[in-house]
Amino acid sequence: MSESKTSLHLERVLRALQGHCQTDVGAAVALTLPPAGDRATAESWLDEVGQAQWLIQANCAVKLPNLLDVSPLLHQAEVGIALAAVELATIGKVAVLATALRRTAAQWPAGAAALANRVRALPDV
Repeated sequence: MSESKTSLHLERVLRALQGHCQTDVGAAVALTLPPAGDRATAESWLDEVGQAQWLIQANCAVKLPNLLDVSPLLHQAEVGIALAAVELATIGKVAVLATALRRTAAQWPAGAAALANRVRALPDV
């Protein structure tokens, strides 16, 4: 591990973040996050954390079910492997949730604008 990651105790921070994730996929991704490359990025991320805390306190946070990671299913479809109905239904549930999240984010107050912009940037599924 690089000296900067060690001095920041990044692994410890990421494990703490992992404990706050709602889904297994989010928890796995949390452990792979790199440190911010510069101060402006770090401050932007911290602002987004503050916005997320505000959404939680205002009871505007989105509750996500702990869905399966659909990445393997999407890869199978990409390479031409037929998916079973239950697999397609799982992907469909994720698509419906993504659409609902985008709609919800459009209604978030201005205090969560950066997070809302990030959600609106997600692909329309």
